[in-house]
Amino acid sequence: MNELFCQNQAVLLDEQPRHIGVLRMSAMGDCLMLLATLQRIKAFRPNWRITWLISKTWMPLFSAVKDIEFIAIDKPHGLVDYIRFGRDWRKKPFDILLCMQASLRANLLYLGLRSPLKLGFDKARAKDGHGLFVTHRIPARDEHIFEGFERFADCLGVPTRKPQWHLPLSEAVSANVQLRLDKLFQHIGSLEAGSSVVIINLAASKEERTPYESFYVELIKLLSNAYSPVIILVGGPSDWELAFAEALMSKLPGMSRVANWVGKTKLPELAALIAKSSLLVAPDSGPAHLANALGTPVIGLFAVAPPNLSAAYLWKDCVVNAYPEAVEKYLGKNPDQIKWATRVHERMAMTLIKPESVLVKLKEMIQQGRVQLAG
Repeated sequence: MNELFCQNQAVLLDEQPRHIGVLRMSAMGDCLMLLATLQRIKAFRPNWRITWLISKTWMPLFSAVKDIEFIAIDKPHGLVDYIRFGRDWRKKPFDILLCMQASLRANLLYLGLRSPLKLGFDKARAKDGHGLFVTHRIPARDEHIFEGFERFADCLGVPTRKPQWHLPLSEAVSANVQLRLDKLFQHIGSLEAGSSVVIINLAASKEERTPYESFYVELIKLLSNAYSPVIILVGGPSDWELAFAEALMSKLPGMSRVANWVGKTKLPELAALIAKSSLLVAPDSGPAHLANALGTPVIGLFAVAPPNLSAAYLWKDCVVNAYPEAVEKYLGKNPDQIKWATRVHERMAMTLIKPESVLVKLKEMIQQGRVQLAG
């Protein structure tokens, strides 16, 4: 039997089969990062059953993942929803519950889940009274969100390993996306052999983390002149994103190699598209973590949050980082002396990211052999 410690609280584990419950409903990027941790646990303890309670919104991304049981749940909105949740789960106890979301909604759901060991976040990362709903905590550290998830596996005695993801895609969806790409290529005309596809995810979940239209106009022109890729714009179906994409396209007349697919891909289709692409350029957003999980290179655009906190993990050195400058300009503070995970809640901070810097980073990645881009 191994005696483990999480913030000085002993956790006693052995190699007996166990049922591990996991609650993480959002967000898209967090769920994708969490996948690697759960696969790490399952690889070390194949006789452990892992059941992940996840939001119905993100469930389609994980439909082909094996060895983890996914149960899609609705986010509760009122007392009746919490009572119903507890009634449905009270007869389904877990040996260990990984409380991997620290929000009021998630904390209240923990009340309806039975387990003698509820492992949650340290005080610094906990919110809304999270500590009242868990029995043990992971160690406190200033680290990337992905590394915070990895602490849960550490506390279960799972050996560390190189971060890795296995996110299978639907063959049928991938085939349909390839057909759409073929039609796009036909529409463009004679496509040179070896031409690359670059995806640009325009918007983050919060407008403050989204670059301005003028940034993308200049970036697309620079990319087109330097490498002549097929550029596909992607994003969600919100009215704001659709209007943003249309306005951007209106500033790019005659650029036939730029396609607007914003609001035109469901999550599995977006995954298949990213998997077939040479590069994703994106602000701090879920698709960056999707590309990370699929092995597609990512250039992240950061000014509001530190990339060491939330950049695509395997590509966190491949960012255009204006965060230190934003801290000085908009918070009036020394970047080396601020509290970990401090955010600059000012959209104008994104103007500190220059399109030319993206091209410099891309050239560096190409020289390193990390991106294959015809040009």
